[in-house]
Amino acid sequence: LGLAFPIPTAEELSANPVTATDILPVVGLIVAAIGWGIFLVPFSMNRSDGARSVLIKQDKPAIEYTPEALELAATPIVKRLGKGDDGLRQKRGLGAGKKKGTGFAKSAKA
Repeated sequence: LGLAFPIPTAEELSANPVTATDILPVVGLIVAAIGWGIFLVPFSMNRSDGARSVLIKQDKPAIEYTPEALELAATPIVKRLGKGDDGLRQKRGLGAGKKKGTGFAKSAKA
């Protein structure tokens, strides 16, 4: 495959050994790719739940709550529906109606 450059022979390879300066560009490229993936990509991405991904978290001032607000927050909000008028439920067919039989024909007692 040595179309652009002829493939060196074993004697030429042993005459020119590989040094650290030959490997340095390849190692630098790998380190740059890892650094890009660790620091720059997460900084520019947002999570799917809407939160932002940050490398250094900024300190936010603590919120001071009044005792009235804390008492209101501790009280659960419970909504209960009333049973309503039973007569109205039966008119609409929502209440307990007449029970049907088991599905077998009733025999007449003799």
